[in-house]
Amino acid sequence: MLDKLFFRLEGNFSNETASEEVKAPIVRLLGRRPSYEAHRPAPLRRRPPLGGLRLRSAGIGPAGGRRQRRHRAAALQLLCLCRPDAGRPAGHALGAGERFAALGCGLTALAWGLPGLLPAAVCAGLGNACFHVGGGVYTLGGSGKCGPLGLFVSPGALGIALGTLLAPGNAFPAPAVVLALLGLGAALLRWGGGVPNAPLDLAPVGGTEALLPLLCLFAVVVLRSFAGTLFAFPWKGELPLVLACATAGGKAAGGLLADRLGPRRTAWLSLVPAAACFLLAGRAGPGLAAVCLFNMTMPITLWGAARRLPGARGLAFGLLTFALFLGVVPSLLGYSLLPAGPLSAALAAIVSLPLLLLGLGRGDASR
Repeated sequence: MLDKLFFRLEGNFSNETASEEVKAPIVRLLGRRPSYEAHRPAPLRRRPPLGGLRLRSAGIGPAGGRRQRRHRAAALQLLCLCRPDAGRPAGHALGAGERFAALGCGLTALAWGLPGLLPAAVCAGLGNACFHVGGGVYTLGGSGKCGPLGLFVSPGALGIALGTLLAPGNAFPAPAVVLALLGLGAALLRWGGGVPNAPLDLAPVGGTEALLPLLCLFAVVVLRSFAGTLFAFPWKGELPLVLACATAGGKAAGGLLADRLGPRRTAWLSLVPAAACFLLAGRAGPGLAAVCLFNMTMPITLWGAARRLPGARGLAFGLLTFALFLGVVPSLLGYSLLPAGPLSAALAAIVSLPLLLLGLGRGDASR
């Protein structure tokens, strides 16, 4: 009887000191230790649970009922989202970039379950924006070079192409997409650990004189996006995946080449040959080369804007992604500012070069 009482009293205390205080009077009364302690197995060495929380104390385990476990599991998930850096080693706390990128994954997953096209489109758009800005800040916080930026932005072209091709046939079931998005978001929260953001400072480097270079970089991105609507090549519909690979490869190669040769040299080596190849874009080979070369400047513009706004890198990345949207607005509204074709695409490449050079400025980092 007293053994059972002792067991219940001890089970209500997680602190060993408090437990010994409870044991002492019972031991004096019995003149011995409770009999069940002689058969107690040695405690196992447990690994620290996720987020530094004790799952059993949260009610997630054999001791709770099914409904209680579901409720406690939901509470645990909420706590993990509110404190994703709990239980992390020092120096590995999450930054705003990882949090925003994970939020973007969650919002995009939520869009699949919303009724109606407009709420789903708004939710997916917000998720897309959060992921790109958060991922950009996270990437910039690593090395601060162009190469990682190119690798980050390059898969987007493949995603657009695959989504356009596979969406009509419902090749990917909604549960698989939602689970993949939630898994990616959870992975960012669990294992992401970048450099903390610098204190917010909206003043660009160089004061008001830096506003003109920022406007030039913004114009380059608008022009690049607008030029994408001018790619009316006869082979474009036959090689959609190859065209997407050329776009993605150009973005990735441009960032790596800029780290090796410098952003300004890379701008010359990409846009001048791109303009020449656009004039021959009636054939697939030169046309694919032109698209690849033309997209090599994408990570350079992102790097240049972040360099001008070191205290607001998220704003810099967000402004240029907004510029991508502005470039396709005329096409979405049905306006044709220039005739689609090789000549217009070549003109866009030529005009982009001086704007990009002015936006990058001169200096050791922009050689």
